[in-house]
Amino acid sequence: MEFYKGYIPTRNKKPLKEFKDGNNFIVLDWARKLDEYAGVLAEGVILIDIDDMESSDIVLRILDDLSIQTLVIGTTRGKHFLFNNTDVTTNKTHTNTAIGITVDIKLGSRNSYHILKFDGVKRPVLRKADELAELPKWLLPVKSSISFSILEEGDGRNQALFNYILTLQSEGFNKNEIIETIGIINKYVLKAPLEQREIDTILRDEAFKKKSFFTKQGFQHQDFAKYLVREEHIVWINNVLHIYKDGIYSDKQRDLEIAMIRHIPELTQSRRREVLTYLELVADHVEMSPPNFIALGNGIYDLEMDELREYCPEIVIKNRISVNYEPETYDETVDKTLSNICCQDTELRIHLEEVIGYLLLRRNELGKFFVLTGSGSNGKSTFIDMLKYFLKPENYSALALGELGQRFKTAEVFGKLANLGDDISGKYIEETDILKKLVTGETLNVERKGKDPYEFESYAKLIFSANDMPRINDLSDGLKRRLVIIPFNAKFSSSDADFDPFIIDKLLSEKAMKYLLRIGIVGLKRVLAAKDFIKPAVVKKALAHYELENNPLLGFLEEHPKLNNELVKDVYLRYDLWCRQCNLKPLSRPMFGRELAKYGYKSKTVTLQGESSRVYVMTNPRNK
Repeated sequence: MEFYKGYIPTRNKKPLKEFKDGNNFIVLDWARKLDEYAGVLAEGVILIDIDDMESSDIVLRILDDLSIQTLVIGTTRGKHFLFNNTDVTTNKTHTNTAIGITVDIKLGSRNSYHILKFDGVKRPVLRKADELAELPKWLLPVKSSISFSILEEGDGRNQALFNYILTLQSEGFNKNEIIETIGIINKYVLKAPLEQREIDTILRDEAFKKKSFFTKQGFQHQDFAKYLVREEHIVWINNVLHIYKDGIYSDKQRDLEIAMIRHIPELTQSRRREVLTYLELVADHVEMSPPNFIALGNGIYDLEMDELREYCPEIVIKNRISVNYEPETYDETVDKTLSNICCQDTELRIHLEEVIGYLLLRRNELGKFFVLTGSGSNGKSTFIDMLKYFLKPENYSALALGELGQRFKTAEVFGKLANLGDDISGKYIEETDILKKLVTGETLNVERKGKDPYEFESYAKLIFSANDMPRINDLSDGLKRRLVIIPFNAKFSSSDADFDPFIIDKLLSEKAMKYLLRIGIVGLKRVLAAKDFIKPAVVKKALAHYELENNPLLGFLEEHPKLNNELVKDVYLRYDLWCRQCNLKPLSRPMFGRELAKYGYKSKTVTLQGESSRVYVMTNPRNK
């Protein structure tokens, strides 16, 4: 990293020539031959000049103890410290820093320089660095005249440090930064440090008074908004404002306003609106953390490392499963119920576990959606109820298949782990574009009532239950690849030997949910390793049967297998009549021709009884 734009000759610490815009720079080899020269600071570099040896030694000791490596150059009276600049915008002379040490500040952005050789003597490099460290918060200039280094026992050190909390708050320091700064002042700057118990008392939670955001000019909503961003970790995610709450990020405006009231209970609705508007301007945009992080009841589970971590705002997640992860937990009721639902089909049981685990993954590249089918007392609704209780309402939406593309409805899927559409109707589904984009996690433009449209990529897993599969206006292989039909063929009744009318209470117990989480994580790991779901025979059979039902053409061809040399118009009329007799919606004439071509039939012009007519001819029977 280059710390200097270039070098200039100086005399008595003054440049011999103007050097604006890089004019009159000299090369370093030439500069070294001079009795005196300076380096012009590079853009983004800040120089902290401490002209007092004792104070400069204190700062150097702090940097060493904190393992902060940056360039330090000695002077006859003190030291020069070079850092990467953060928030300082102007050069300053004789200004106080947050730890109470007086410094001069020079910025590369202001075309500043500092002397590297004077009176024939090169200034010593006390600490070398390949890269400059970022300017520590505790070295930022603050509006304060207090000198902590002169305070001794009996000079009111405790009260001075206590009062200083508000000063630092007014300078934009958050709680952790204030704790660090006051700790440094006590350990390194005060002549006689306070005991740790006294520091703990000074820094107790109630000591952090809320900064006064009301002045003679009125309510300073912009200052309050900046304060909230720092203290409450307010950010943009996918162009939606979020606040960090209980280990995850919430996009509920109510949570934002509750945070405001917590800090200023008397804040009116109109002032809250002012703050919300300004929050939208000052909050940073952040990306979601990788999907291997799963927020659970007892921490954040790292799928890759197979370990639990502490919650922290740096891990950006919108969803939490409020279930504790205990990898050895077991629940007999859930185990037996799932096996009974699957009719003791081991492959189907594994498949359900993989579906449960897939809900935890905040990605949709596997591109599957699931429809649970079967009529009456087969465990389908019970399984959906278990998923709902496992996820909790904040983590799932409940749109029917036909609602996914409706205005204002699609946005309900944003930030959800699942969409659980229970008992959807058998009504014909006309549009599938939104469905396919949701299933594969493609970018969608959506809107909420009263809000600007925004884009997001869904990671919600679509699961529906239905007595009968609805017909879908999509005959493509793409939809076939995405659709997974899971038949629920079990039959439960009160005459069963193990019938329990209150079994749902056991299936929704805390222990049951822990077991569901455990088998879900195992299932998810299996899916990710195989990059696909297991394909039970009953699932493959259900899809093949549905393909026949969903595509009227296939049923028509089953009943009318010989179309060779039949007139095109007669074939379509027969097909149209067949569809109406079966209460099916026929394909349009052009679509009928295109689909028929997939099964080897092409239309051909022939002459019949002296007239040109078009007939179907079998050219490639392989798809038949």
